[in-house]
Formats: sequence, C-alpha cells, structure tokens
Amino acid sequence: METLDEKLEILKGLQMNPNNISNWLPKIEGLGFNIPETVIIPLTVENLDWLFSDNYKNEDIAKFTSEILEKIKETGFNTERELFIKTGSFSNKFNFQTCHLKDISQIGRQFLDVFHGSLCVGCDSRPEIAIREFIHTKYDRESIYSGMKLNTEFRAFHDFDSNKLLEIFNYWDRETMTTHLYDPSEKAAFLKSIDAIEQDFNALKPRLKAEIESKIKNNGFLGIWSIDFMWDGEKFWLIDMAIGEMSYYFDKLKLN
Repeated sequence: METLDEKLEILKGLQMNPNNISNWLPKIEGLGFNIPETVIIPLTVENLDWLFSDNYKNEDIAKFTSEILEKIKETGFNTERELFIKTGSFSNKFNFQTCHLKDISQIGRQFLDVFHGSLCVGCDSRPEIAIREFIHTKYDRESIYSGMKLNTEFRAFHDFDSNKLLEIFNYWDRETMTTHLYDPSEKAAFLKSIDAIEQDFNALKPRLKAEIESKIKNNGFLGIWSIDFMWDGEKFWLIDMAIGEMSYYFDKLKLN
C-alpha cells in the first residue's frame, strides 16, 4: 500500500504526461481553431484512492458527484447542455453512452465507467476529468459503439520540429473499420455511412490542410503529434491531440 507521499509522487508523474488534455489544450487554444468549450477538474489523491478501490456504494458515488459538481460550479462552466467527459487522455468511445453526458447529475457515475474503461484497455488513468461541450453535427449518419455517430473526422499528423503537416487520414478508414468491427449490426451501420464519409473526406481534405497550415504554430510541442478534427457540416472542430507515435495511423506515415 502506497504512503501519501508516494501517491503524491504518482499523481505528479501522471500530471506531467504530455497526452493529458491539460497539457496540450492550452498550447493550441488561441490559434484560431474551433475547439469545444472545456473545463478540466483535477482529481485528488482521495478521489484516485476511491476510483481504484472497487468499493462503489451509492452514497460514495453521490459524494464524488457532489464534489465534482461543486468544482465545476466554481468555474462558471455551462452544464445545462449535452456534454462529453473523459479522463486526461482517455475517452471511452467504444462504450459511447458513458462519455456522452446528457444529465449532469450522472457525471460521477458515468465518469466512474469511463475511468474503468481506461483500465480495461490498459490505458493509464489520469488525475483529471475533462468536461467538454458536446458538438452536434448537421447531417444524418448511422451510429456505432452504443451511440457514437459516424461523423466525418480526420486525423492529421504534424511535425512541430520542422513545422510540417505530414499527412491527413480518414479517421474512419474503410479497411481498418471493416476488419475491426465484429458486431454485424455495427458493421452494417458503418457500411451504410462510409460512402458519405469518404465523399466528405476527399472534398474537405484540401480545405482542412489549408486551415491547419495557416493557423498552426509551435507553442511548446516537440516532435510529431496527431491532431483530430471533426466536420460538423459547416466548420471543422479540433477535438483531440496525442503524441504521434502513440496514435493510430502513425505507421502509415512515410517518414524519411
């Protein structure tokens, strides 16, 4: 069992992880990209103790919820809308109903599910909860992963050392998805949507490339990063970032 000092050291180390949204978001804000409104609430050592405890009484969930709601209230963040929640570096998109928050009173219970989703896939848990504006898209598509709409999304790779945009990939790559969707209903939903996704991707890729190259600059990033964008029907939204070599499609880059 770790001592309090040891737990504080673990907490400090996790907070330094560059993939944490609290690390990359401040560096990319202010460059002119559309970014979902976000508030980041640090988790305490006591919060982490409880999240790892496997002892989740209803009264403990209610207490955790109350603590998080009080911290959000202090920021003035608008919770009277649909929201998206994640840990510092993990969103439980494969069970999308856990990270899509429609009722703020359920934030404690749903974050507990997101947190455990991160553990189940071997993703290090991060000592923060990010609460984000949920971006609705203006076109009809099928959904997979218990409610995740198949929006037109892009994964760009940018080398901040050389200030060079390396490539932009279709986030919903046809071959990748058809070989990784094992549920027949989800595969059918994807196949109904992929033509429209690819049409959007091919038409919009040059426009996104121009937007990235005109706005991006190095505000403290090192090396290659992936940058994820979503098209809402009218404009692009920058929705996520991560170290490039830890991101899917990195192996498809043609690096000299």
